[in-house]
Amino acid sequence: MGNVKPLSDDQFDSLVLQAPRPVMVDMTAEWCGPCRMLEPIIDQFAEEHAGEVDVYRMDIGENPNTPARLGVLSIPMIILFSGGQEVGRIVGAVPKDRLEALLDKAKAQGG
Repeated sequence: MGNVKPLSDDQFDSLVLQAPRPVMVDMTAEWCGPCRMLEPIIDQFAEEHAGEVDVYRMDIGENPNTPARLGVLSIPMIILFSGGQEVGRIVGAVPKDRLEALLDKAKAQGG
């Protein structure tokens, strides 16, 4: 998990919305099987894109305010932000190429 850092409700605005580059947030929970299946994919993605995108993992049980604010109803959910705005989200355990496509979308929008 070296390139994927934990994220709390208190840190969200400063680390995500005010970030100088794109930020990917993995909404997850300990009890979520599909979330655990997705973890190594996100870890690999974060390693391959270190310095290009910041990747955080938020436990929705420990940090309920941000997921509620963002309308997170299902997990795992990946949300990509760029320039303080949501660029897109993916629900469910997905292959790495879906994460790549989301990052490409942010780059196309100038992120």
